[in-house]
Amino acid sequence: MQGMSSVRDSMQCQGLTKSGQQCRNQATSNGFCHIHGGLPSRNVARRESQRAYVNMTPEQKAEHDHFAMGCMFMVIVLALIFGLLTGDWHGVGKWLSR
Repeated sequence: MQGMSSVRDSMQCQGLTKSGQQCRNQATSNGFCHIHGGLPSRNVARRESQRAYVNMTPEQKAEHDHFAMGCMFMVIVLALIFGLLTGDWHGVGKWLSR
């Protein structure tokens, strides 16, 4: 059973808690959990993209908004095609509610 403990240890965060114990959270690909310096969460990525948008020039914002509207239009079109082909309009609602 020694092989199983090494697998479990490799997935466990290598950081230490305030009390000096080893952290029991699951590690990300760099060996640490999200608290001890692992990969950023989705909220961090969202804040960074919002910060980038705020720092854009008006021309860049217009280009970004035009691209985003095109993407949203394509999602709506694909959802409607899906609904027409399958008759599953409940699935269309799931697509559009995201």
